[in-house]
Amino acid sequence: MGLKVDLEKIESLEISIIKVLVLLRESQRADIALESIEVFLKVCPAFSELFKKMRVEKAATLLLLNQYAEAELIYKDIVRKEPERLDILGNLAMSLLKQKKFFQALFYLEKALSISPLNHILLNHKGTIYHELTIYDKALFFYQRSLELNISANAMVNVAVINTELKHFKVAEKLYEECIRVFPGHKLAKCNYAALLLLQRKQLKLAWELYETRLEHPSPTVDLPTGIP
Repeated sequence: MGLKVDLEKIESLEISIIKVLVLLRESQRADIALESIEVFLKVCPAFSELFKKMRVEKAATLLLLNQYAEAELIYKDIVRKEPERLDILGNLAMSLLKQKKFFQALFYLEKALSISPLNHILLNHKGTIYHELTIYDKALFFYQRSLELNISANAMVNVAVINTELKHFKVAEKLYEECIRVFPGHKLAKCNYAALLLLQRKQLKLAWELYETRLEHPSPTVDLPTGIP
C-alpha cells in the first residue's frame, strides 16, 4: 500500500511539473521553461519516466523558441524508440517544415497521417508544405480538407490565400467575407481581403476601411503548431 501511495505522489508531481512548464510557455516565458527543464534533466535518472517526459517538453519548448534544429534532433531520437507516437511525429514534421526540409517533413507527416488520417492539424501542415513548394492544387486540397474537419479563421484564410494564388478571386472573396463575419477580430483576414480588393481595383473604399480597422480587435487565438489532438 505504501509503495502505491508513493507512486501516486510521484505521478501527481510529474503532472504538476508539466502543467507549470506548459503555463510558462503559454505565458511567453519559454526561456524560463527551458532553464527549468535543463535542471530536471541533470538531476533525473536517464531511465526514469520524468526524464523521458522532460525531453519531450524540452523539444516542444525549443520548437516554440524557434530552435528547430535542436528540436529535430530530440524528436528523431524519440521516434527511433517510439515510432508510432503521433504527437512526436507531428512535431518532428513541424521542426523540419520550419527549416524548409520539406520532403523530410512530408515523410514524417505521412507516417503520422497513417495513424490519424483525419487529423486537421497534420493535414494543414501538409497543405503548408505544398504551398511552400508552390504546388497549389495539392495545397488547396489539403487546406480544404483541414477546413472541412475543423472550421477556424486560420484554416479559412489558408484556403482563401491558395484560391488567390490560383486566381480564383471570387472564391477567395467569399471566404474572406465569411471569415470576417464569423471571426470579426481576425486581422490577417481583413488585411488579406483588403489586398485582394486592391489587387482587383475593386471596392477601394471598403478595402481602405478594412485596412484601417485591422487593429481594432485583439489578435485571434490560434493553436500552437506543436499541438496534436
